[in-house]
Amino acid sequence: MMRQIQRQTKVRGFTLIEILVVMVIAGILLALSLGLYGRVKGKQIESRLLSEMAIIELALESYKSKEGQYPPSSADWGNYPLKEWGSTSAVPNPPNRLYKHLCSNSGNSPFLKDVKAELVQGEILLSTAQGQGGELIKWSYNSYNPKYNKSSYDLWVEYGDYGEDGKPGGGDDVVKVISNWAN
Repeated sequence: MMRQIQRQTKVRGFTLIEILVVMVIAGILLALSLGLYGRVKGKQIESRLLSEMAIIELALESYKSKEGQYPPSSADWGNYPLKEWGSTSAVPNPPNRLYKHLCSNSGNSPFLKDVKAELVQGEILLSTAQGQGGELIKWSYNSYNPKYNKSSYDLWVEYGDYGEDGKPGGGDDVVKVISNWAN
């Protein structure tokens, strides 16, 4: 008679050290990816604002070719881009009126198409991008007495970067400016 030989296979699990090594590697990868996320998000806002500026500049040139001049702006300009983000001491700039001149062209075809109503605050043209804290980003425009582009207009947008902590206030907040002049 033949005997059956039974083999016992030992089921072996992971050791505590192997599990800890995997957890440390996963933690490092998570930390790296979260650090990169903030930079990518900032570049996303900047890219969107640059493309919007190109579209607005094209609409302004179309307006000038049809009307013979750039859309008028207020003569009350006192503040160009703020030096300190959230500065309350500065007098706010007057409305940019870009929506009035570029989008609601009194029955004619608008120079700036596909602007949604929620992107307009009165006559002020707002960006489709939102700031880091969800705040609205307003385009600023001056053709009355431009400071940087003397023969045409100044167009810019200011948005905040709340720094490392991601919250307004503190010493790490900065104003970022995208404009049609060289910084």
